[in-house]
Amino acid sequence: MTIQEVREAYYAKPFQPFVIRLSDGRGFLVAEPCNIAISPSGQSLAYTKPDDGFAFFELTDVAGLERPKKKRSQR
Repeated sequence: MTIQEVREAYYAKPFQPFVIRLSDGRGFLVAEPCNIAISPSGQSLAYTKPDDGFAFFELTDVAGLERPKKKRSQR
């Protein structure tokens, strides 16, 4: 995983939510760009949790990015 891939998802227009998947299996849904902050060096990320907490992790811990599956509308 490269910082460039994270930045591409972060700056996408229009923004599309994505999940940051860590190598330990945890996932963090980035529903809005304000949910994450990228350090100036690009080596670490800060994530705002829904419960008003924070998670900090190194880019080396990121296994990949995933797009959440869209829910089908029921008719």
